[in-house]
Amino acid sequence: MSLENTPERRDDNSNCEPADPQDTVTDRLNNLLQNSGPGYTLSLCPNQTYYITAPLNYGAQNQEISTLGYPTDDSRALLVVNGTLNDDGTGHTTAVNGICLQCDNLVLRNIQVNGARNGAPPAGGGANIEMGGESSNHVIQMGIAIGPRTWFGEKFGDNVSTSGTVINNQFGGAFTYGIAVSSAVNFTIEGNVLIGNTSFIGARGPNCSDSDSPPPATAFIVDPSNTQQMTLQLDFQNMADGDDLTCVLPPDGGDFWPFGLNPSNATYTPSTNTTNSTNTQTSSSDHHSSGSKAGIAIGIILAIAVIAALTWYIRRWAMKRRSMRTPANNNSDYYYRTYYGVTPPIATGESSEREKEVTVTLMEELRRQNVFESEAESRTREIVLGRVAALVKKFVRTISLARGLSEAAANAAGGKIFTFGSYRLGVHGPGTDIDTLCVVPKHVSREDFFEVFEPMLREAEGVTEVSGVPEAYVPIIKTKISGIPIDFLMARLALSSIPDDLSLADDNLLRNLDERCVRSLNGSRVTDEILRVVPNVQVFRDSLRCIKLWATRRAIYSNVNGFLGGVAWAMLVARICQLYPNAIAGAIVSRFFIIMYQWSWPQPVLLKQIEEGPLQVRVWNPKLYPGDRSHRMPIITPAYPAMCATHNVTASTQMIMTDEFKKGADIVDKVIVGKANWSELFEKHDFFLKYRYYLQVIASTGDPELHMKWSGTVESRIRQLVMKLEYVDSLTLAHPFIKGFEQVSYCLSDEEVQLVAQGEISDAICNRKKEDIEGKEGASPVYSTTFYIGLAIEPKQVGAVGPRRLDISYPTTEFTKMVKQWEQFHEAKMGIIVRHIRRSSLPDNVFGSGERPPKLAQKRGKGSGKSGDVSPHKPAKKPRSSNNSPEVPLKAMTTVNSSTTTPVPLSEAYPPKDTSVKSPQLPFGENVAVATGPVGAS
Repeated sequence: MSLENTPERRDDNSNCEPADPQDTVTDRLNNLLQNSGPGYTLSLCPNQTYYITAPLNYGAQNQEISTLGYPTDDSRALLVVNGTLNDDGTGHTTAVNGICLQCDNLVLRNIQVNGARNGAPPAGGGANIEMGGESSNHVIQMGIAIGPRTWFGEKFGDNVSTSGTVINNQFGGAFTYGIAVSSAVNFTIEGNVLIGNTSFIGARGPNCSDSDSPPPATAFIVDPSNTQQMTLQLDFQNMADGDDLTCVLPPDGGDFWPFGLNPSNATYTPSTNTTNSTNTQTSSSDHHSSGSKAGIAIGIILAIAVIAALTWYIRRWAMKRRSMRTPANNNSDYYYRTYYGVTPPIATGESSEREKEVTVTLMEELRRQNVFESEAESRTREIVLGRVAALVKKFVRTISLARGLSEAAANAAGGKIFTFGSYRLGVHGPGTDIDTLCVVPKHVSREDFFEVFEPMLREAEGVTEVSGVPEAYVPIIKTKISGIPIDFLMARLALSSIPDDLSLADDNLLRNLDERCVRSLNGSRVTDEILRVVPNVQVFRDSLRCIKLWATRRAIYSNVNGFLGGVAWAMLVARICQLYPNAIAGAIVSRFFIIMYQWSWPQPVLLKQIEEGPLQVRVWNPKLYPGDRSHRMPIITPAYPAMCATHNVTASTQMIMTDEFKKGADIVDKVIVGKANWSELFEKHDFFLKYRYYLQVIASTGDPELHMKWSGTVESRIRQLVMKLEYVDSLTLAHPFIKGFEQVSYCLSDEEVQLVAQGEISDAICNRKKEDIEGKEGASPVYSTTFYIGLAIEPKQVGAVGPRRLDISYPTTEFTKMVKQWEQFHEAKMGIIVRHIRRSSLPDNVFGSGERPPKLAQKRGKGSGKSGDVSPHKPAKKPRSSNNSPEVPLKAMTTVNSSTTTPVPLSEAYPPKDTSVKSPQLPFGENVAVATGPVGAS
């Protein structure tokens, strides 16, 4: 993370966290860091001193600790290490701790740290500032020990710190070295200088072996044997072996302290200063001038006391502390874990040169495929979101006044929006929707959301479409504002007001909420958590863009129809990124297809261990809940409470996705070896060419707004029809298409209305325009949406004679009954029909330009098999039957009083797997069992 990406700061002290009251300051600051989630900036107040009694611990990636306004003089906030010291010589020595699990891209800047502890003797503890571990991309702007081997020698093998920036620091005090670098990759270390009274010492300590050669007493040293891709200032000196840093010890006694005070002869008691912040800063300045404040600089000019923090005693204690932090079981998720996810990575090496080359071509292909939106559209989204945020506040204020709240209380009630999904993940493209969560206080009900907010949306500027679905599994309002599609969810918190700085990371916000609110909140919480648990956000985004485009082109991107939705695809990609933490996008995509094809379903995909939590909410648990055991491809959300994002997957859709994983793996393998191009991965599906027979499900009404709700209701039930079809003998697969085809037909008579509702649209009706029916009596429009299910039928057994029948009357009848149970269903205004149709009879609107194969001349019956109640305005006439086939008939029936049997030859089948074709495999030395074995399933 570069400083240029840091938000612009204001100097208004109302936007910073004050030091007083001092007795709570440590807890207050840590609570903010732990509960505010990724990207949070902890702004400390200028000219204030913070007496902390424990380290400030970063809680998530992309967090920052800084002084408000980024001052560079003595007005910078001062952190004073003020915790107790124990009788055994250990105690509070660390001011800021950034060694937490998956805390990448941390920023610490423009503050001061006083670690002198009122002149205390050397103590066993951590450094004043600790950064690193398995996290990466820190803008730490401080130095001393960079890379785990500087602290622990070879104890942690080949672990490295990666991609840090250490710039513009000033060092003063007594050191064994100023900055030492060992086991680090891709660091930039520049502009660091010595100031004031500085001395360097490097005596051999008692833990040095005969072969150890302590590095020279110098300011800046580096071990070139285990550092790579470094940008270092010119005054760094090489050392023979960075592991020998652990044996350095300052000499006993002696006046080595540069300001004349030997800390070993001093006594220490924690400060109890409770004066106001301004006076505290003055006192601190006096303390500095008397000589007990020494240190290094952070930001432009920043003093930190380091005293004897790098002595052998501290290293010995630090090694002991970390060696004790060994997980007792696989449920641990503390910061000492050295890998992302629930299993160790499959491989930690960097991508090969060839993988880097294909990553470049992948990004070029994605740009050709137009997956990145323009700057103009990006600005439009920001403007629209600003207007939406204001509208939500207005909505909350309106309801607050209606509930009898005072004007002041209504204004303070707040209301806030949170984006999630592809927009929050940073992988949205042109025309994609923005998933938006509206968070409201406890006195605003869900009924208000649909009865008040939805009408407010309709009246808002630039709004062209609004459709609420309050009875959905996650109640939603779909709209389009200034051409930007937005899906609104609502969550009602048990709070009297919603502040502008509200974070959803706190699990306690879920208390006293109903399940629908919990599900709504989960979208935003899950998205933030996904970003937190991936090793490299940019690699994750590039890889996910590829997979989203592939899944869309292959027609397997649809949660409602039994495939995977956006969050599920994101979690799969995130899991592969965890298994290959140092790989780039081309390598991630390659491994994605292979591992997903080989995944041992129904073993769940987990990004982190499932947390039970203290709340009375349901957490995914197949051992406890039979419904959870039925999930075929469980992909579990990482935020509490854990849920399965793929409960809609059926046997058919799982089979289809597995086949697509295999095809994708084969294509990418060819891309890697130069025998194919990325464009082949994104070739369009062949759904409407793949099967000989399809089911058409046609929903129709005479009103556009009513039709949005009716067609959405029907679509949400298609999965149930697919599951029922899977139990039909001789039917090997029911393949739902991922979207419906909408059409507006302008009819001149009731007879034409009935024909359109049954899917019989003549060329005359198809070519008719709105103005052609204006003013004509009995004329009306019909709004219809047609959904398709491909039918794969098992082949006729060898030696079998005689005709066969495929009877799908029961599943289609039950489906029709089910959709009519919708509480808003109106027999006279809504139509639903299910019928089968031959591939050759598919309408033109399902094919792209030039895609439709030439029709073959053939004898045909009078129509396709169909049945159902079809009534955009009034009950339908009984449809005709056709029964004149020389081949085997397929029987379709959707209502008790209306049935048809239409001849259909059962000669097509979903092709069986070719066992002679080699299954895609990972490169030599990589084993998918690392992720899918018993450890991964724990």
